[in-house]
Amino acid sequence: MSFLGFGKKSSYLGVDLGTTSIKLVELTKKNGVPTLLTYGYAERLMDDAVRNDPEKVKQESINLLTKIYKNSGAVSSKATTALPNFSVFTSVISLSVMPQKELAEAIRWEAKKFIPTPLEDVVLDWKIMGKKIDSKNNISEEEKENRKEVKSEDAQSKDKTFNETVAGKASALPSKEKKSEGTKNDKIFKKSTKEIYRILLTAASKKLVQRYVDIFKAADLQLLSLETEAFALSRVLVGKDEAASIIIDTSAVTTDIIVIENGLPILSRSIDVGGLTLTRAIANALKIDFRCAEQFKRDIGLSGESKMPAIIEQAFKPVIDEINYSLNLYQNQTGRLIEKIVLSGGSAYLNNLNNYLSNILKVKVLIGDPWAKISYPAELRPALEEIAPRFAVAIGLALRQLE
Repeated sequence: MSFLGFGKKSSYLGVDLGTTSIKLVELTKKNGVPTLLTYGYAERLMDDAVRNDPEKVKQESINLLTKIYKNSGAVSSKATTALPNFSVFTSVISLSVMPQKELAEAIRWEAKKFIPTPLEDVVLDWKIMGKKIDSKNNISEEEKENRKEVKSEDAQSKDKTFNETVAGKASALPSKEKKSEGTKNDKIFKKSTKEIYRILLTAASKKLVQRYVDIFKAADLQLLSLETEAFALSRVLVGKDEAASIIIDTSAVTTDIIVIENGLPILSRSIDVGGLTLTRAIANALKIDFRCAEQFKRDIGLSGESKMPAIIEQAFKPVIDEINYSLNLYQNQTGRLIEKIVLSGGSAYLNNLNNYLSNILKVKVLIGDPWAKISYPAELRPALEEIAPRFAVAIGLALRQLE
């Protein structure tokens, strides 16, 4: 998707304006390979008075982004950023194949049925995912009745053609043509099937989009494009893999469950359970301070025989339920199975989480590596591996302009 779009130059910034931190990555291309130039990171230290005031949050974002950009030594001022998944409406619709001039208007008309906000208040974007043949749902009731009528007439006298039956006319045919005419009828029925587009709709509030535009303008950065976190994660963690998969992105306060089909995020669900949820659960259950609970979570996670795994399992159960819902929903709607789950976000490295989810969900679970496609100095490997899950969105954003 592309809410905004401009030309491409030499190096680009990917900026993730997260809830609890801001991440910045600058990439260029050398010998056809995406290459890291620099990166920056800063925690948001907002009290409740700031966090609950949109204008104060906006100003804090401007100040922090300006600081990170300067301290990182970034060269390019051309940036891509992402809207949070929970703030964007996404849906897959089907429309008959038609000329492009007609398609745009048809999509807007159809979008009114799905988007809960008036279209004049949103930025609407769409992408054709592909075509498919629909031989069942797109046959009209009249065509179904005609098919029954032809079969009935053919069984009784076999002296009418399909076209003549539809037109209400009749003419006798030589008996030697009866068999071939039945074959002709079958071919005509097949032609009544329709080729349809599967289209991914994305809509975001114009006010929200403008807020992001204002932040980058005030930080003296040129915003080239604005997309969703789901697209950035899909680009960097799944790429062009055609296998159906799910990305589980767990941040400090939320977890996003994103279904990917043919490299596109077709379903995204957010739940208010994140890394902080798990830490608080441990602190409350063991009656220890927050800092100790955070360290225990990182050191033990879901491994061992202590109380820790049971505490984390209980706190993480709503996420498991949402993943199961998404697995079943996708399978029921498409008849396809999810082949793998990719973990991302700050809790991706939670000890034994991948094995735990694999056993519970009966699906292969991997820890995503957003640096896998990126060239960088070998001496940076330890530091980059440590921050990898948190930087997936920013890396995916920077990659957008290099594709």
